[in-house]
Amino acid sequence: MPRKDWNSVTREAFEDLPIIIDKVSTSITYIGKAEYWTPTESEPKWRIQKWVKDGTITRNYMADGNDDYDNIWANRENLDYI
Repeated sequence: MPRKDWNSVTREAFEDLPIIIDKVSTSITYIGKAEYWTPTESEPKWRIQKWVKDGTITRNYMADGNDDYDNIWANRENLDYI
């Protein structure tokens, strides 16, 4: 079986998941991935990351410190990121 390149694996893994990217400033970006069939941004079915850029360093933080699909995208700026 031939090996798959990273891009094709990533596309397959997230092909059906709703993804939202919100670049709120030059240093802060939120990335939300929802469970399958999540119709709204106000349901607690989102896994949210916060990317913070400081100079040449970019750090990735997860809402609640985990990768569970239990956050509300509409509340992303008020969540705790660890």
